[in-house]
Amino acid sequence: MEARMKPLTGKHYGTEIQVIDGDIETVINVWCSTDRTPSSRELALHGLTQQQWHDNVLISDGFGGMVSVQSSDIIDYSHFESEWQYALCERIARAINARGG
Repeated sequence: MEARMKPLTGKHYGTEIQVIDGDIETVINVWCSTDRTPSSRELALHGLTQQQWHDNVLISDGFGGMVSVQSSDIIDYSHFESEWQYALCERIARAINARGG
């Protein structure tokens, strides 16, 4: 049995963990927005880093002005992968992989 995190693509509908056991493949989907801090993967989709998020850097507002990244609408808080959610999914995948086949 092997588990791995699936990459993020487009609008977020949960973090997916692919589990393969021989010929059987399933996907575990975890969707919980308990933390308001986007994961590194989520920020990378928007060309940002965790450091830029934590420093609350200024980014273009799309209309010739600037806005702080945390005040911008770059992250859709109903559809994003948080740091906490990503960490939880990593733990789930590690636990499955530690169990082995």
